[in-house]
Amino acid sequence: ASKGSATPYEIARFIVREAGLKAEVRGIKTFELKEAPRPSHVVMRNKALEQLNLNKLSDWRSSLRRYLKELKFINYVNK
Repeated sequence: ASKGSATPYEIARFIVREAGLKAEVRGIKTFELKEAPRPSHVVMRNKALEQLNLNKLSDWRSSLRRYLKELKFINYVNK
């Protein structure tokens, strides 16, 4: 969990950019998903901690960047 909110599209774009991938991330409308039903608007955030004023976590971008580096994903892709 991290601070802030993001859609799955924003997270995918961030990963592609941080990893230096030459890939296009295209957003699609929820109704285009046929495999599993989805809500019409998805934003991931840690609402419970926010409501308790306990969301002292780092921003999701910083956390995800650190995670990708730990996996050596960014270094692997950029070789």
